[in-house]
Amino acid sequence: MGLFGELRCKYPLPDLPYPELQDEVFQTIDLDIGTLLDPTPQHTITKEGQLLCHYIDGDRYPEDAIFPFINFYTKTKTGEWIEYIAEIRDGWLKSLERLV
Repeated sequence: MGLFGELRCKYPLPDLPYPELQDEVFQTIDLDIGTLLDPTPQHTITKEGQLLCHYIDGDRYPEDAIFPFINFYTKTKTGEWIEYIAEIRDGWLKSLERLV
């Protein structure tokens, strides 16, 4: 169980400086960080724009996603901070932009 949730964005990331980051597992504090039984659940924004959480018992929209905005971020190998903000409504991506 960590301090951060994990999110993979299969939906095309805008203003992506490095193509390999499309497959990155980003960190976020805006989603479930896990429990003792399911330590760090993986979240995915699918290619179609649906937000899913991969729980032990199956994939579904995360119950804890009560805020419409999700910030997610990573650092590149050179230390560059890459951050995005996604607007989610009813489990679906409404907007996605890179924060500079």
